[in-house]
Amino acid sequence: MSSFKFIYALGALWVLQLVSFQTASAVECLECRGDSLIEAIDDVVFKSQCWFKPEHHFLLDFKMAVLNEIYHILENLYDSTNSKSEVKCRHDLEINCPSTTVGHSLMECETNHMKTLARAYRDLELCNGKSNDPINLELVKKAIIAGVVILGQVHSCCGCPDGDCCFLKRE
Repeated sequence: MSSFKFIYALGALWVLQLVSFQTASAVECLECRGDSLIEAIDDVVFKSQCWFKPEHHFLLDFKMAVLNEIYHILENLYDSTNSKSEVKCRHDLEINCPSTTVGHSLMECETNHMKTLARAYRDLELCNGKSNDPINLELVKKAIIAGVVILGQVHSCCGCPDGDCCFLKRE
């Protein structure tokens, strides 16, 4: 009977060690917020599919300016964080939309690059084990939300469940 207790105790210790190892690796980066940045950018990408539909091509320059600002703010956050990161974590991204890209193609190019920047930012945080610039990250997220709100005012119906503008439907 004592060998059974010994094996049981050994098994229990192994399980406890396994659980503590998984818990430690899961909480390595408690202050990392890169996932919330990815969610915010995913929201921009999703809604931009409606904002830039061919039937919504009014105020196109304004919408591109808002999208451009979000892109550049995100790019500045990534560059700042990259420069503050440990050498082993640094990664320079070369992402540019061709100068001949316009309209819907430019929007797709910029939103794809935003997703790349957001994921790269999250990877920097995870590699560093911390957020190197939490204050600027929060400001960037607020700027992203402001851009979504501004463009949501232009196309308030882009939040409709069917993803189409209620007042632009043709009968």
